[in-house]
Amino acid sequence: MRDVTPVRTEIDFDYIVENFLEKELWEKTWRIFNYDNTLVIMNLEQIDVKRKKIIFKLRVDDFEDEDYEITTFSVPYQKEHRNVTVFKKDLDYSIRLIYDMLDDNYIRKTKEYKDAIKREDEYKEKLKKRANNILDEDDVTNEEIRRIFVEEYAYENSENFTRDVENKLKWKFMGHVIKTYFSLVGNDEEYEKICKKQLKFAGA
Repeated sequence: MRDVTPVRTEIDFDYIVENFLEKELWEKTWRIFNYDNTLVIMNLEQIDVKRKKIIFKLRVDDFEDEDYEITTFSVPYQKEHRNVTVFKKDLDYSIRLIYDMLDDNYIRKTKEYKDAIKREDEYKEKLKKRANNILDEDDVTNEEIRRIFVEEYAYENSENFTRDVENKLKWKFMGHVIKTYFSLVGNDEEYEKICKKQLKFAGA
């Protein structure tokens, strides 16, 4: 059953940073956001003594697709360099990133994307054949020269059909989830960015 009601947990950033040396915090997992069969959790990952920062790990689980993505972000632990606003901004950016990766995973599983890969491969073979014909016309027989020319010709004249599919389908699968998150945290700027991205490629 889908999670029809989004759940978002407020994080006490100051408490975590004030007490990051406590063992219990390193054993704790924070449930950040839960919606539509996805769950974002956060935990302390490590201490970067050289940079004087705490590294957090974020993980999103997609229970419907049995998939997950992970990323990290860091915050200063010295009191004079702490900033709750920056922490929340980095957290929002990281959550957008992991949902972005989940969305890409869905796109790569579509028939449209797989067909685009096939088209790219077929086009590349045509380019290689064309390059070999050019070499034959110029009587080039050196195998190493031929190999390099064919590879460069195919690369420089290639078509990126998969990128067109990625642009067309961007945020089709996880857009409603990440927009719900940004709506809950009141991040209108990021919310609008997702909307504009969806509108830009709508009907493409």
